[in-house]
Amino acid sequence: MDKIDKDGTEFAKEKGVKFINLSAEEDARWAAKVRPLLDDYAKNSKAKGLPGDEALKFCLDFLKANPK
Repeated sequence: MDKIDKDGTEFAKEKGVKFINLSAEEDARWAAKVRPLLDDYAKNSKAKGLPGDEALKFCLDFLKANPK
């Protein structure tokens, strides 16, 4: 996936696509809007006997440690 993302980004840049980074404030606003979806994922996974809370924490910790 990472290679595909990198290749896609490079292709888009070659075609003149402009990438805009969100401000910290806007990023936080988006994160707050998405959080209910993430919480539902964890809840639904847990209901199936899967470690949804742990999986979500792993993903969020990874994203925090590896910002783009």
